[in-house]
Amino acid sequence: MLYEIINLPSYMPWLKGGIERWNRTAKWAVLTYAEGIASFKNPDYDGRRLARMSVAEFKAEFVKWLVEENLGEPRGALNGLTANQVWLDGIALHGAPRAVTDPALLRRSTCIPMMRTIQGYGIRVLGYEFWSSELQGLRERLGHAHKYEVLIDPYNLGYIEVLDPHGDWIVCFNKRQDLSAGVTLYQSEMHFRHAGDLKRGEAVTYDDLERAKQHCEQDRDRVQAVGRKMLTRGVQNVLGRYLDIGAFMTPVNLAPVAPIALPAQIPGWMVDNGVYRPVIPCQVPQNVVNGSAPPGAILQDLA
Repeated sequence: MLYEIINLPSYMPWLKGGIERWNRTAKWAVLTYAEGIASFKNPDYDGRRLARMSVAEFKAEFVKWLVEENLGEPRGALNGLTANQVWLDGIALHGAPRAVTDPALLRRSTCIPMMRTIQGYGIRVLGYEFWSSELQGLRERLGHAHKYEVLIDPYNLGYIEVLDPHGDWIVCFNKRQDLSAGVTLYQSEMHFRHAGDLKRGEAVTYDDLERAKQHCEQDRDRVQAVGRKMLTRGVQNVLGRYLDIGAFMTPVNLAPVAPIALPAQIPGWMVDNGVYRPVIPCQVPQNVVNGSAPPGAILQDLA
């Protein structure tokens, strides 16, 4: 879950009280911005040691509360109806938005759009080349200067989706899934910038990205071992965003947490270590993997 600092409306003083009441059930506290900064800078305050709930547990409890209590509780402002009942009535009377039936639609709504051209075998993003047998045909028909809308999953750079002129989405993968699958966009940007610093202006290769990723992970582990008191606030923010789910900045239990049960298998997706990943439908030709394919060669039998 992502959090940001917002100002509660002054004409809704009850809102802060409502948030505080729910957070007390989870043993959380609602602080003003000034109070939060003061607590963060206090050297005697150790949020990780004092934590009673992990981020995963908090997400599970929040969703449970939202579904079982909040949305199903009769409200006086809704004439004694629940929020669920009002929503269903709105669907029947006014054509309100219905529930998302295809997980791909929900996933695409959270992706980051970019405009890219097809270069060589595919589309390049942050040093990775994403390919599909359909991209070569598009490049031959529309030329190398045509730009396509590309959707990037901010929490998984193992694949991208490209919108073709007919309105269909083409899923493209890169060959270094070990470096990109499950890696966030922010982490990948740090790897690419660090790899560029290592090469001093030269072209970044997959070996450079691998070395940069190792350096970033070593720095992360070193910082977690030393603690935040030795760092400036700017460095803490950068490393906090680099860590998965913000574990460095968010108080969590250090003890392992039991995994949360995942929903039923989604067609076209697989569960890998508790994370949904798209099933790769094809293999990359060996000449592309080892870099021996001649320039301009057409990829065959990839679909």
